[in-house]
Amino acid sequence: MKYKTVDLCAGIGGIRRGFELTGQFKNVLSAEIDELACQTYEHIFHDDPRNDLTSTEFKDRLAETKYDAILAGFPCQAFSKVGLQLGFRDKTKGTIFFDIAEMIQRTQPKFVFLENVENLVRHEKGSTFRTIIRVY
Repeated sequence: MKYKTVDLCAGIGGIRRGFELTGQFKNVLSAEIDELACQTYEHIFHDDPRNDLTSTEFKDRLAETKYDAILAGFPCQAFSKVGLQLGFRDKTKGTIFFDIAEMIQRTQPKFVFLENVENLVRHEKGSTFRTIIRVY
């Protein structure tokens, strides 16, 4: 039996690929909004990832999808040491975490894999990481 995954903030599918290489995972739904990343993802996986995970339509579709795990490479630019470090104040990239948290709470997957980024634990003197832990 393969675990069914959902690939959020999919980029070109690096996280998905790692899981699928084990032979134990099969992706059933993806979400990515960057057009160039979508083209690459589609070329690699023959799946169209063009979904906006912040939309009500996508969240409803996810709620109707049978799956086991969320894989999310949520935008690290808002938290990364090499980015602007706006964190949750970045209204487009920094707040996507809360959409993912909402989906997790709503659908209760068996497990969640979130991308880590250098500086996440130390960002804003640890308050960002404390918020992530508190939300879960």
